[in-house]
Amino acid sequence: MAQFEAGDQTHMENGVRIRDGVPDDCPGIGQLARELIRWEHAINQEIGEPTPWAGNESEIRKQMEQAGTRFIVAERDGEIVGYVKAVIHRGGSRRGIIRQLLERLGRRPRPNFTATGGLIAGIFVSAPERGSGLGQRLSRAAEEWLRREGLSRVYIHVLQKNDQALHFWSESGYTPVTIVLGKSLE
Repeated sequence: MAQFEAGDQTHMENGVRIRDGVPDDCPGIGQLARELIRWEHAINQEIGEPTPWAGNESEIRKQMEQAGTRFIVAERDGEIVGYVKAVIHRGGSRRGIIRQLLERLGRRPRPNFTATGGLIAGIFVSAPERGSGLGQRLSRAAEEWLRREGLSRVYIHVLQKNDQALHFWSESGYTPVTIVLGKSLE
């Protein structure tokens, strides 16, 4: 099985093309991102309400233009059927990069740690494609891109109640790094 590599334009397997996302993909990515947001909210409404701009095309486009961010898409017959968003964190600006990574990992900023590594900041596969190995292909493509960028660590944030995702990532070799605890004040 050939691997998708950073810089490759495309990789085709089983009728699904894995390739770097481009601005024209923003509507398809946005649709899947909204499905992911609805899925996560249905699993655990305690995470809060989705923001009005979450998953909209212009927001995806802005994210796509950010340095150190890559969207990789899975395309079947011209339709986006899955995506992964990977983000590079090399330390540096505490105001932006570190705060985002630590917030996603559920830790509070600590001045004696510099966050470096990659973050899989979103991954979703359309319902008809689930169970086909497409999620694995997308996550491996993101990992490969991060590795080629010189990173040796990657993180993913998963809701504790999302048993499917926890199983998927565990099977992919991921282990817990932090635990976020919450309490209702009502």
